[in-house]
Amino acid sequence: MPQDSLWWRWERGGFGLGPADPVPAAPRIRLAGPAGTAPAFAARMAAAAFLPLAAALGTLVLVAAAGLDQARVEAAGLGMWFYGFFLDQFPLYAVALVYGVARVIAVTAEAMDRPVPLRLLGALLGLAVLLALSLHPTFGGLVLRGGFMVGGMTFLNGAPMPLAQALGALAAAFAFALPLGLAGLVGGRRRKPGWLLRGVLRFAALWWAFGLLALGRAFVAGWPARPLTEPGTLAAAGLITAAFLPHALLSALPRREAAARP
Repeated sequence: MPQDSLWWRWERGGFGLGPADPVPAAPRIRLAGPAGTAPAFAARMAAAAFLPLAAALGTLVLVAAAGLDQARVEAAGLGMWFYGFFLDQFPLYAVALVYGVARVIAVTAEAMDRPVPLRLLGALLGLAVLLALSLHPTFGGLVLRGGFMVGGMTFLNGAPMPLAQALGALAAAFAFALPLGLAGLVGGRRRKPGWLLRGVLRFAALWWAFGLLALGRAFVAGWPARPLTEPGTLAAAGLITAAFLPHALLSALPRREAAARP
């Protein structure tokens, strides 16, 4: 049978294939994500998850080592932001703010699959909104004021104190999570299947964190009115770890991604 006949070409694998044409191999399907990339991906994910907690704890240690208190803050010219009722009642929010700043930077720095301009824009937007919500008009900003108002009004309307505190922590966590989510949406990794569930779980972890941070005044032994003592530093470090470790662990979970279609 002539090799250029239609029947011969069909037997060789289909129309359009000549005698020397190779039969195409089956397309490979690669699983994307942490399981299909180098270990560097997992390392970046872990760094983005746990470096914010390390930064918060490191800041606490530096504050204690330097003997930093409200008098020194005022002497440094920062007293217009760090003073007042909310600093006295919720002093560990200063450390939580460090966690938030570090988290915004880590999320956008780790997003290697996004263009650099988008990552920079996400970081700048997240930091600007976080600092504005935390320090305007003074320490605590709308984050702590919103939580205090919601909790206070709930209690005044006859709700039990635990419920009022939980709702106040929920309101504060929402305001705190907003700039973190904004930075992630603009300059973080591309959204993958399950991103909404992961976001809800991380928000629940921040709610837990703010519920614990409300207890901070009892752990810091009078700071910032006077310097942190060693027992106060250890107690505050334990509280910060218990507050933000769930959020860090959830942020470190590997992301499932759908297999690439041929």
